Amino acid sequence: MSNNADQEPPCGAVDALSCPNPQCKRREGMLKAEIDRLTEELEPVRVLQKEIAALEARLGGHGKRTKRTWPALLRRHLADPGFGISYARIHQICCMEENMSTKNWFVHPDIKLVAPDDQDRDSEADFDVGHDLALEAAPASDGPQTRRDEKSFPFDKLPWQLQGTILKLILHKRGRIIHCISRLDPFIPPASFPSAEELGEHRSGLKKVFFWGKSECSISSGVDPKDHLAILTVSKRFYFLGVHIFYGLNTFGFSSLGEFGRFAQGTGLPRIARIQHMELLLTGSQRLTAPLDTRGKVPMSRRTYPLSWLVDMYRLKTLVVHINETGWFHTRRKYENPTVKRLLEAKTRGQPNRRMSRSLRCVQGIDYVYQLRGMEWIRFYDVNQAFHGRRNVRHPVQDWSFSEDITNTTTLPKPPTRQQNAELENLEPLFTGENPWTPSADDWKLVKSVFIDTNGRCSYDDLRLRKSNRDADLASYLSVAGTAQVVDISSDSESDTESSDPTSEPSSDPGSDSEGPDSDSDSALGTIFEDDDTSDSDSESSSSSESESESSSESSDDDGAGGGGDDEDDSESDDDDSDSALEDLLAGVSLAEGRDLVSDLSSSDDDDEDESADSDSDDEVVNSSGGGSGKSLKRPLGGGWQKGSPGGKRPRVEV
Repeated sequence: MSNNADQEPPCGAVDALSCPNPQCKRREGMLKAEIDRLTEELEPVRVLQKEIAALEARLGGHGKRTKRTWPALLRRHLADPGFGISYARIHQICCMEENMSTKNWFVHPDIKLVAPDDQDRDSEADFDVGHDLALEAAPASDGPQTRRDEKSFPFDKLPWQLQGTILKLILHKRGRIIHCISRLDPFIPPASFPSAEELGEHRSGLKKVFFWGKSECSISSGVDPKDHLAILTVSKRFYFLGVHIFYGLNTFGFSSLGEFGRFAQGTGLPRIARIQHMELLLTGSQRLTAPLDTRGKVPMSRRTYPLSWLVDMYRLKTLVVHINETGWFHTRRKYENPTVKRLLEAKTRGQPNRRMSRSLRCVQGIDYVYQLRGMEWIRFYDVNQAFHGRRNVRHPVQDWSFSEDITNTTTLPKPPTRQQNAELENLEPLFTGENPWTPSADDWKLVKSVFIDTNGRCSYDDLRLRKSNRDADLASYLSVAGTAQVVDISSDSESDTESSDPTSEPSSDPGSDSEGPDSDSDSALGTIFEDDDTSDSDSESSSSSESESESSSESSDDDGAGGGGDDEDDSESDDDDSDSALEDLLAGVSLAEGRDLVSDLSSSDDDDEDESADSDSDDEVVNSSGGGSGKSLKRPLGGGWQKGSPGGKRPRVEV
């Protein structure tokens, strides 16, 4: 009994963990081993619980999807039209997974998607101006033209002004937006679709078309980019010059973030860095997310990732963003208490950043826009007002303080390093390989004559404003008696005698054009879309003056080709009235004097813009309303926005 009394009884399971008794220490080791064994047995249970939770979340619509499903559904639908899912539903899934809006009408406000039988076929009529002109000028022949006759035309021996004019007629759509569309036709399913092996991992298989018509657009009848850019395959010199003319002078429009991303991905960095004018409808979809990284986190937003291409667009000069500012779905803090909403609505009524509108500074991906530098201008339009009114009337966003802030930021000069990298010679080369083709000095001179510092005036949005200003100036001209007798056109007579197109330049060595484009140019045309070059800040003063005179001389012919600020019927009637008024004005004036007078009318906008303190950015654009200050915004030539007069009218031309 004494021996048993000397031994201390063992402690309980909990007390044994801190007891210094040897028996308790032994019991502690046994408990830890048991815990490890149970943990190993429960690990498969935890894995199964996670899988069950993920499946339940996916069934409930809250799972994270990372892979596209619409291609397999479309293939099954084409193989068996009686498949359970309709084509309309497949089209909706495709739009969500490809970062686009599911609403067919929610596209760029200047176009409207229609069925092939209902479209106006503007794009077919305007398919290829240069090709049509060549067919009209070609003499009739009884037999087919031989290959030898096609090669006998000495294009390189033409004056460089004429070479540039021909290339511009083919590639430059002045006064139009080239809409880059890549989506399924919402009205007609495709006849076939590539297999998964043919597409690979990085191709979508969507139909890609260009459209630069007036309004109604049919995806099935759009222009294939390969057909329109076929002239770039003639030679490496044609490819070099054509890329700069096509991508630098045209304004490219995108109806969603997904289409912009696919365009940039298919174009590639060497050409995306040369784009100069762009318009974007800021809409997308968050259905798909990026796969998890090594940390188990989502690395980036798949919806706004296409905006990261703006970082690589070193030569971008003008940007128009169409955004839904006043739609009820985008009202800030919809979850807030109604009493607080009404209080703030009353207190912020009349302010630019009012409570019952969208907070533009909190838009997802806006940091990609704020990082831009060296811009000519940037403009934000409320697409919601355009959809509820006339689609071709552009309404500036009501939050003019945001417009002023982002304009003052993006128009700041580039830092020295970025400015040096943005020079044309320092951009990614268009030709690579062991023996890349090198442009001659004359080719570089021609390219730099196209991309001047004031090339922002060639953008579509500026041409809309200039058309409105020109019509107002014409009415002011006609309101003064005896205008034709007192007009001084000496200032423009010199520019009228200059070359009609400064983009062309003396041809390079003909021997360098004998060979076709290398693999880089072939791959560029093989992709969906391509880029273009932008304005050059180091262009000579002579080329700058030539390009400005070209802009003023061509504005009377091409301004407003893409639609003005009124309805299509209204714009046509206005054009008819202007034409008849112009005929009365030119009555009794000689042909040469009449041409100089028309050139003076069209170029008066540029002269007046250089002399005045603002660029009349709101002449064509309707002033913001509905809770705003009722004042228009005007951007001075030095950058920044200012509040102007309520009407925002342009002063008349002094004659």
